[in-house]
Amino acid sequence: MTRKLEPWDKLSREKQNFYLEVLWNDGYTESAIAKFLQTTKGIIVRRRATLKLANTPERKKRGVKDSIEPGRFWDLVELDDIRKREARGEKLVFDEFK
Repeated sequence: MTRKLEPWDKLSREKQNFYLEVLWNDGYTESAIAKFLQTTKGIIVRRRATLKLANTPERKKRGVKDSIEPGRFWDLVELDDIRKREARGEKLVFDEFK
């Protein structure tokens, strides 16, 4: 099943912020994020500043990535959902797979 990403201006503000934060925290450049989310770098820069997502030395040390693979993006979204559900106490991993 192929998932389709809606253009930036069709996403809710909440989803825009979430997608930006997920991609930023995974080390992608503002240009790569803008291209992937179908918007401009200026919009991403302003939103990143609003969300207070810092360009930390640790982030620079890890290196930044210039292009985003859709499969990787959807994996990151699913991982974030799993983390949130586990934080709420849901058991999502079977013991035999640990």
